[in-house]
Amino acid sequence: MKVEIMSPVGQIAAAHPLTTRVFARHQIDYCCGGGLPLDKACDKKGLDANKVLKEIKDEIERNADQKTQSWAAFSPEQLIDHILETFHDPLYEELPRLAGMAQKVLEVHRDKDPEVLTTLSSVVLGLRYELESHMATEEKTLFPMIKQGKWTAALGPIAIMQREHEKVGQALDKIRKLTQDFKVPDEACTTWKALWHGLERLEDDLHSHIHIENNVLFFKVLDASRKGIQT
Repeated sequence: MKVEIMSPVGQIAAAHPLTTRVFARHQIDYCCGGGLPLDKACDKKGLDANKVLKEIKDEIERNADQKTQSWAAFSPEQLIDHILETFHDPLYEELPRLAGMAQKVLEVHRDKDPEVLTTLSSVVLGLRYELESHMATEEKTLFPMIKQGKWTAALGPIAIMQREHEKVGQALDKIRKLTQDFKVPDEACTTWKALWHGLERLEDDLHSHIHIENNVLFFKVLDASRKGIQT
């Protein structure tokens, strides 16, 4: 893939996985906002798109000989199996843990920052329920459709999943702002520190998770539907 100023950031990340380092460095949303061209994504962040493009090209050139995992080479079935094992299974354990820690920190340290800790606990709990419902829909409805090659039938559920991904992205942005980019407060206890670190790891994992779904798996299904490919 030739990377240009108008290339969608999600497709850049899919074709050249190590460029996600550049996107992460500038907090450019390449997963939920992966459909945006690079110049538009940079505008949203007040960045010079040509400078970011140079960083991306430098990253690609610097790692030209390095073998990286290209999700584009995986079949939809392989991608789904990877998503379930790498992201869904751990999330069913991690989300209740993070929600519980957020509630505990609120109960013990409410007086230190009542507004932030109350809002954070609410956002984390809401994110838990949103993601658990979202994953269940994928596992029971969307993923079986895709595995059966029902490309056109899958388009409706995909559109719903993409909208829900946007809501997840908004929740992650709110968590990052509430935690001041996950800067651990000086007065933080062990649980408070673990919560901040856990939320930062959650953001990183969800960016990878949603990127693979939006920009690779769903893209393959949409492409197959347009071409009328049958299994």
